[in-house]
Amino acid sequence: MKILLTIIVFVLASCSPEQPTSYLTAAKETAQWIRSTERNGIWPDAEGDSVAGYDIGGGAAGVTVFFAELYLRTGETSYLRDACKGADYILAQIPPALKDSFPPQSGFYNGFGGVGFVLHQLYKITKEKKYEDGARQCTRLIHDAAKRKDGRVSWSAFNDLLFGDAGTGLYLIHAYSEMNDQASLELAKEIAENLLDSALHEPIGLNWKFRKGAPFVLPNFSHGTAGVSYFFLSLYEATKDERYLKTALEGAAYLQSIAKTDGGIFLVPYGWPNPAWKDLYEIGWAHGAAGTARLFYSLAVVTGDKKWLEQAHACGEGILSSGIPGIPAAGFSATTDDMRFGLASVADFFSYKFMSWRDSSDIYFAKQIADTILARSVIGNHGRKWIMPAFPFLPKPDLPKFSTGYFYGGAGYGLMLLHLDAALTKRTPAIRFPDNPF
Repeated sequence: MKILLTIIVFVLASCSPEQPTSYLTAAKETAQWIRSTERNGIWPDAEGDSVAGYDIGGGAAGVTVFFAELYLRTGETSYLRDACKGADYILAQIPPALKDSFPPQSGFYNGFGGVGFVLHQLYKITKEKKYEDGARQCTRLIHDAAKRKDGRVSWSAFNDLLFGDAGTGLYLIHAYSEMNDQASLELAKEIAENLLDSALHEPIGLNWKFRKGAPFVLPNFSHGTAGVSYFFLSLYEATKDERYLKTALEGAAYLQSIAKTDGGIFLVPYGWPNPAWKDLYEIGWAHGAAGTARLFYSLAVVTGDKKWLEQAHACGEGILSSGIPGIPAAGFSATTDDMRFGLASVADFFSYKFMSWRDSSDIYFAKQIADTILARSVIGNHGRKWIMPAFPFLPKPDLPKFSTGYFYGGAGYGLMLLHLDAALTKRTPAIRFPDNPF
């Protein structure tokens, strides 16, 4: 009987879903590949490229976060050396002044707001003053580049979290709360006044275009009302000024007024008025429920009102209704694997959702998505990598490209795997971006 039981246990174990260590192993394989791309002492934005950017979204700052998180998970000092290599590189990229450019250099994911955040994380890990000084230098550059008028401040025509003032504001709130920079909080308040001026008063609630004067609306997290409302809610947390909470709630009310909610789901449309966007929904961080749920979860934490928790859960149900990881159901756009638009951001959301709710169905789905992504990776002697998705807004490469960065490449996939590993091993990820409320 004992022998039979042993055989049964062995067979069941061999048929069980991937064990948590395998996700950590895959993250290490991803780190191995990123290391193999090194040129002139740093990792280029894509394998074989000569360009090495500084930002979180596509450059060395995002890779630095991945190596730092991997070090904090494993204790292996070689990963800390990699993180410091990245931090030293982005430290050297800090200019004497910010330029007017696209994307705006003040932003979080594409600018020096994100660089300041990453350098501050390295300071907290290493206690090396050069990283703290670099973070404060980034903050000063953002202050110096601010365009002020009538108690309002802006850096560009962009309102949004990805490129614009809302994302810059999140970094400034971080500088206040984590670096004791009172002037940054005051600057964030001036951003709020400018964003209030830019708000569109709808029949229900407030709405923001991603750029002033834009002929279209993208209402979800990266470019729209969900992300701007998240900024106002974060500012309320820092100041306890009820005006900011009221504004965040008005943004949430607008999203509720346009959402698809039948059958217990919550899906905000991709955008309008482009005819190709009619009745179109996405699932990821940028334009889908995986991002917009962050606003509702944060509202639940800040207000204590459980209805917002139910709203965040309904966002998850909306993602499940898409039919992924299979062929997306009618009304959903085709999926990619990346952290900006795609499946990696969904796996990340459900990992954090599990860490918050402890619902086993969430971690099962996160693993299902992660396993799908892993099955599409390319594994070789130099580790694990993924073909970069082809997007119409990016130059079309002659050959498949393999990105090292956060949004479309190794750093993002690696962090997703580490967050899933954390969920499975009852750990808490060490580094949390300012737009992550979990």
